[in-house]
Amino acid sequence: MKTMILFLFSLNIAFAQPTPVAEADKGELKAKDEDISLESSLSLRDPFRRPSPKLATDANDGGNIPELQRYDVDKFKLVGVITGPKKNKALVTTPDGKMHVVSEKLVLGTRHGIIRKILPNAVVIEERVVNLLGQEEKVESEIRFESDEKNKKEFL
Repeated sequence: MKTMILFLFSLNIAFAQPTPVAEADKGELKAKDEDISLESSLSLRDPFRRPSPKLATDANDGGNIPELQRYDVDKFKLVGVITGPKKNKALVTTPDGKMHVVSEKLVLGTRHGIIRKILPNAVVIEERVVNLLGQEEKVESEIRFESDEKNKKEFL
């Protein structure tokens, strides 16, 4: 019984005396807590938001963005396709109504998509997109005639 009381008494003494290391840790914690405020927490990255795209082709061009790179690819409308012996060309309209003749290897859209193929009924664009993990991957999208899209919706 004496040994048990002595053991409990020694544990009580060990817990009652703060160590210098523990005091230093508490001071660091208080300093860290004081540094975080509402204003500073707003600058921290939100873990539920997608990371901002950082593509290798992004450059600071001083606000001189070409007209074909001001809109998303899905905002363009295909008006016509011009077939030729060497290259096909397409006629697309921007959301503000301006028409442009585009050809293969031309940059189109806000994500710097490159026109890969011009088919008789569509324009195939390859874009680089940043996925949820922050990795860059290639995605193909198409611009089709409006009448083709309406016909597909009627049958579905």
